[in-house]
Amino acid sequence: LQSDWSFAVVTTGGYSSTQVDAAVGDSLALNVDGFTATGQQAYSFGYPAASPYNGKDLTYCAGALTTDSGTSNTTWGLSCTMTGGSSGGPWVSNYNSSTGKGDASGLNSYGYNGVSVMYGPKFNANTTTAYTKATTITLGTNARA
Repeated sequence: LQSDWSFAVVTTGGYSSTQVDAAVGDSLALNVDGFTATGQQAYSFGYPAASPYNGKDLTYCAGALTTDSGTSNTTWGLSCTMTGGSSGGPWVSNYNSSTGKGDASGLNSYGYNGVSVMYGPKFNANTTTAYTKATTITLGTNARA
């Protein structure tokens, strides 16, 4: 739970030989220091699939960060009713609703039955190491952070 992140390298040569972010729109910059304390404003995005959602519509939650006492407060919490299918969706810090821009500072990871809170890992130096390895890897090799 505390290390529930990964990064994938996608090369050009797909749709119209463009990079993914060029084909689908702006990407989010990684900001591991975007969330530092409870009470900060966070936005969580995802495509929840379990009822009442259908997995096809982008959904978001916004609110103040909490932590999960079940993990000794090593993961973030955010009041949210998103269901399964939203896992991996970004938690955005410094979000500007008029421009749709912000920084990726966490992600949807898990929840508890009967509790309307989404939880996710606290990004840290290990997240940065994994990201750096992904962005500097020699294609055709395997790397683990």
